[in-house]
Amino acid sequence: VLVDEDVLREVYLPHFRTVVEAGVDCVMSAYNSVNGTWAGQNRHLLTEILRREWGFTGFVMTDFIWGLRDPVRSVAAGQDLEMPFRQQRAATLPAALADGRLQRADAERAAHRQLRAQVGLALRARPRPNADVVASVAHLRLAREVACRGAVLLRNRSRDGTPALPVDEAAVSRVALLGRLADQPNQGDVGSSMVSPPSVISILDGLRERLGAKLVHVGGADPVSAAAAARDADAAVVVVGLSSVDEGESIIGVDVASTRLLGGIARFRPVASVLVQLAARVTKSKQFGGDRRDLRLHAEDVALISAVTRVNPRTIVVVIGGGTIVLDPWDADVAAVLLAWYPGMAGGQAVADILLGDTEPAGRLPLAIPRRQADLPQVDWDATTVTYGRWWGQRKLDRDGVAAAYPLGFGLGYSTFALADLKVGPLDGERFTASITVTNTGDRAGHHVVQVYAVLPADTGRPVHHLVGFRSVHVAAQANARVVVDCSVRPLQRWSGRDFVTDSGSVAVRAASYAGDPAAVEATLVVSGSDAAGQT
Repeated sequence: VLVDEDVLREVYLPHFRTVVEAGVDCVMSAYNSVNGTWAGQNRHLLTEILRREWGFTGFVMTDFIWGLRDPVRSVAAGQDLEMPFRQQRAATLPAALADGRLQRADAERAAHRQLRAQVGLALRARPRPNADVVASVAHLRLAREVACRGAVLLRNRSRDGTPALPVDEAAVSRVALLGRLADQPNQGDVGSSMVSPPSVISILDGLRERLGAKLVHVGGADPVSAAAAARDADAAVVVVGLSSVDEGESIIGVDVASTRLLGGIARFRPVASVLVQLAARVTKSKQFGGDRRDLRLHAEDVALISAVTRVNPRTIVVVIGGGTIVLDPWDADVAAVLLAWYPGMAGGQAVADILLGDTEPAGRLPLAIPRRQADLPQVDWDATTVTYGRWWGQRKLDRDGVAAAYPLGFGLGYSTFALADLKVGPLDGERFTASITVTNTGDRAGHHVVQVYAVLPADTGRPVHHLVGFRSVHVAAQANARVVVDCSVRPLQRWSGRDFVTDSGSVAVRAASYAGDPAAVEATLVVSGSDAAGQT
């Protein structure tokens, strides 16, 4: 990766800085090189920025297996722990200490950081709960709520004055559930983030629990059989999207050649056990994860949606996945689109709760979904070096004057809201408050996410719109609430070469429901360069 220092500081590091300042004990370095130095042994990142500038006092560990390239250099650079087992360092560091290539003070410093973290964790440790707390009633209830709060409703068209969602359970006699993922306990990634809950409620399980004999299920992706089932249904729910085969951590093949790379550690029982499990996983699926080369749905999913839409005007599409999925051209033809992400162990019940109106989808997009894949940065899959720039996602769409299909922060609920009377407090260091009246203009209670954007002049060469704060609020039907949003001017700062600078002047501040919201309410924030200058 090649990246200019100002772009690195302004675009790619802020979220790490925010997390570190909130308090973390460990940071993991990346695999790739940054400006010519591998991240696992990059002193500029691991020591100069992370520790000296941000004040991080925990320990740094590598990504798992081959997360560093020079064992000796990595210690001095600020890398504390090679993961997940002694590999390169075990073979190299003793001799390096003996001949002076590695300073004992550097090795001891890395050890002290790990020990300090272990002692700190022990001091903060709470009594270990009994095993039966896992997947307890309380946990299942929380998993169900989280899935509902995170799901994003992207489209909800009305027909004869009635929106497609929610479905009136008492008014329907037949609901068709279709698609190859409807009956799958799809948890997403099967790499490092894989979890194995004792049970997973699929969307089929969740809807069958509620609808019983009213539910007709046709699995697979055959458009003919799906259309036949949907033709006479009051509503057709089509579940499409991705799984661990399509995205997530890429699992490579495990064979004799690859185990040799691990050296003698492959003989140890714990390591060998992991390798056997990994080989079985890869053999079963043939391929796993990695980067998607196409952001659209599988062609068979699109064909299924098209076939069902032609015979049932109340086609509701539930999309499963962990990132951007381009929905064009089929989304304009369906009645509703619900982005459920990977909804977890209680996901089937959560989707049923949303579709049948027990609760609303309360999520908002943390990304922008373009109309076309070509609207996003294009990838050279054969490149050995890539330059990271400023322009991607909503920022690139804004710069190019291209409207997103679904912009950053977008999401519908089962009620409607209006914003009014925005007032912006004075700047205090890097922070200010924005207060806004949120009115629920609908006939049922609901959540609304107030998003505050600051707008820079278009001639700065930097992104114009910056999300500086947001807050979710629950408002009763036909009621209003005064909401105070804590905001930061950090996204407006530019890197001067030595520190961050906040330019003086008047900044337009908008309270909105999503990026580019035409109904946004505007106020002005006056920034003096001395208010937030010199922040690092």
